[in-house]
Amino acid sequence: MALTRQLYGQSYVRTDPPKSVRILRLKSCVTRWEQRTAYCTSAELVSTVSNAGGLGTLASALISIQDFKSQLARTAELTERPFAVNHSIPFFKEEAFAATLAAKPAVISFALADSGDLVARAHDAGIKVMQMVNTVEQAERAVTQGADIINAQGTEAGGFSGTISTMILVPQVVDSRCCPSRSFWRYF
Repeated sequence: MALTRQLYGQSYVRTDPPKSVRILRLKSCVTRWEQRTAYCTSAELVSTVSNAGGLGTLASALISIQDFKSQLARTAELTERPFAVNHSIPFFKEEAFAATLAAKPAVISFALADSGDLVARAHDAGIKVMQMVNTVEQAERAVTQGADIINAQGTEAGGFSGTISTMILVPQVVDSRCCPSRSFWRYF
């Protein structure tokens, strides 16, 4: 959309996109945009983010199994783009994980603890795995277990994910050389 503006007596035409699109593009340049939230998850939100080129993520932790299965099926109906399903290990539900494996999203993400053999189970189903980590040691363990994507997140991610700031943690994980430094969007 072009807008003609006056600036210091001179006209110019603005052809750049609206601010919301610029922000999305800026985030896309860095890591592709990922939406993740435990409390406000819905098929509509997940599919909207995925359809806009980001990685929409359906949370499994704080909803009933029936609601989760319904939202998972609805997400698959609303988008043909890649999306993720998050399983927070302290709230892990085997039935939700089995439904996730059957749905075959592009990515399964694990948060708040070591995912153990769940990584292998996801890989056996042909699904990429993203592990959220709060320390270098967690990143190294996740790589050893076979995680495809490491998401280093600091305490800003809700205040329950460690004591180190993201601005400190990410360079530490990169410097540890436990995993290649690249944006996760290359996996799609």
